[in-house]
This record gives sequence, C-alpha cells and structure tokens, in this order.
Amino acid sequence: MNPREKIQHEHESAVIDEFLSCYNEKQQSKYIVIEKPDPPEAIARDGDNFIWIEHSDIYRGPEEAKAERSSVTPGETPYKRKEHL
Repeated sequence: MNPREKIQHEHESAVIDEFLSCYNEKQQSKYIVIEKPDPPEAIARDGDNFIWIEHSDIYRGPEEAKAERSSVTPGETPYKRKEHL
C-alpha cells in the first residue's frame, strides 16, 4: 500500500467510525464494524441486524482532491490550488 492509499484508508476508517458513533447514538443501537471487504468500505453488525457502509469523498474538481491529499501524504509536496478557494 503506497502512502496515498494508506492515508485514504485511514480517512475512510475515521469517517466510518464517526458515522457509526452518531448513528448508534441516534438509533440507540450498537453497530460495530465486522468486515471491510471494499466494496463496501464496511459491514457493521448489531445482533442479527447488518448494515453496509459505503464512503465517498465528493470534490468540486480534481485540484481540490489533489490539494487535500498532498498536504497529508508523506513525501508529497503540498499542492496549492489554482481554482477559487
């Protein structure tokens, strides 16, 4: 796994953990991730109930995505966007 893939994987895991925390609080459930087959990013279980979790980052353009990842990926020079911020 290259550094950018590792960053993406860690980001997805953090978003899924935060989602499940909020979901469990709102639904009074106890879902936990039991598998990460990719796709989906995660399958969670609460007793006999299962949910499938798919994560997507939506960017306004390729420069936004490049700028976001380059600033946190080891060995990459942070990319400054030319488009409007």
